[in-house]
Amino acid sequence: PVQSIYIALIGGFATQALVMYFYTLKHVSKFKPSTNYELSQKITRILSQKYVLLSVVSLVTFTALSNVDVIIVKRVLSSFDAGLYGAWSMFAKLVTYVTAPLYAVLFIFFSRIEAQNDRKYMTYSLVGLTAISIAFYVLYSYFGKELILIIFSRDFMRILPSLQKAALFGYLYSVTSALNYYFVARRKRQAL
Repeated sequence: PVQSIYIALIGGFATQALVMYFYTLKHVSKFKPSTNYELSQKITRILSQKYVLLSVVSLVTFTALSNVDVIIVKRVLSSFDAGLYGAWSMFAKLVTYVTAPLYAVLFIFFSRIEAQNDRKYMTYSLVGLTAISIAFYVLYSYFGKELILIIFSRDFMRILPSLQKAALFGYLYSVTSALNYYFVARRKRQAL
């Protein structure tokens, strides 16, 4: 049974790759080919824009900061304690994973609104993030044991007393992420 699942997955990926390949061949052939020099000029012009550089540096920095804790914990703590921290961190970042689609919408929205409406819409966004985070806090407070048993096992019950703090950490991380998206959308240096 396990081998048939692997075969089905591989077959699905292969079929998807072939469909994408033929679809790309059909539609890319319609475009006018450009020389390598023209293409490199276009890429250089796009990458040299201040906004693109700000976005890339901000994204790379934020991604690094969101993962450096797990890297440090793996080197400093025992494998058991690192596993407990990884589980706790997953619960904390779950708040961010749920609110991440909101950031994508906010990014588009904030790049188009006028400066005078910034504060009002940012307040609405932060209120929405706060409501979602309160829901996670309540969920972790009342159903933390069940969540740990569903996602992990009884071995991870040691993180139960600090699960509410994971919701708080996730909230702060979500707010930081939302502010980062806002500053990038508004093309401000505070994104760094």
